[in-house]
Amino acid sequence: MSLTTSEIKCSTCNEVKPTEQFSRNSSTRTGYQLRCKSCVKAHYLKNADTIKRRVNNYQKEKALDPLWVEKERKRKTELTRRRYWENPEKHRQWSSGNKKKNRARYTEAQRVRGANLRNQFKNLSEFDRARTQIIYKVRERLSELTGEVWHVDHIIPLKGKTVCGLHVPSNLRVIPARENMRKHNKLIAFESEKL
Repeated sequence: MSLTTSEIKCSTCNEVKPTEQFSRNSSTRTGYQLRCKSCVKAHYLKNADTIKRRVNNYQKEKALDPLWVEKERKRKTELTRRRYWENPEKHRQWSSGNKKKNRARYTEAQRVRGANLRNQFKNLSEFDRARTQIIYKVRERLSELTGEVWHVDHIIPLKGKTVCGLHVPSNLRVIPARENMRKHNKLIAFESEKL
């Protein structure tokens, strides 16, 4: 049986189907996936738990790699930017509809963000502001010199479960990003005193 250019044989069900029933894949000879969409869907439904578990494990493992996290953040930002410019009107409609549906959440987030911006440097002296800027410059320089990503960590987290620290120089330290991401918003400095 000879195939036309608009037909492909599925590698799973062995049926000849039109190309519309296959997803695109530029790495294959035909330019389409080897399995038809219905076979792919059946495979995912049959193995949903296993696939989800693998994806979650992969993401948890990758989340500890600061270089991957930064690369992924940039990729998602670029993707969002590209989608916006492809159809800005559609994005505006979605955004305004989403804000209307979640008005309470947006209002609270705006209030908190505004308060944080107003209070962040409000009570700092010029000397403390300069110290804070130096700490951030040290972080940038360490990242350049070592090729690793470094973070400015709040020793006492700004939003911890039991305590809340301040954004002041005495509460800041420069540590490797991997260590900071592992710590998250936990108060690790004083945990040894509890034992």
